[in-house]
Amino acid sequence: DLPRSTGNEKTHGKGFVGTHLLHTHDDNIVHLEGIIRNREDIKLGKFFDEIKVSFDSTKVFNTSNGDQCNGKLGTWKMYVNGKETNKFRDYVPFDVKDPQKQVISLVFNS
Repeated sequence: DLPRSTGNEKTHGKGFVGTHLLHTHDDNIVHLEGIIRNREDIKLGKFFDEIKVSFDSTKVFNTSNGDQCNGKLGTWKMYVNGKETNKFRDYVPFDVKDPQKQVISLVFNS
């Protein structure tokens, strides 16, 4: 689970974590909102930095490549709509009306 909002920051009357452009409202669904002027502002790496969670191709939260997974050495993989990508921090989500059109999965397995 992603960190929860403290209620100090609000958008549309709801608490959020992340940036005003890329955030979640305590539902583990990260979404875009607002006018995107610079793609750098909505990279996943920036979002995770803002919520103070480790995030790159070798470590997510407190789990790193090489840690145990079912008795074997595990590694992180990232998928967008089922297709593997190695972009991790540099991935730029795209705006969709239906969140099921863009599903980002972070998978740690052996």
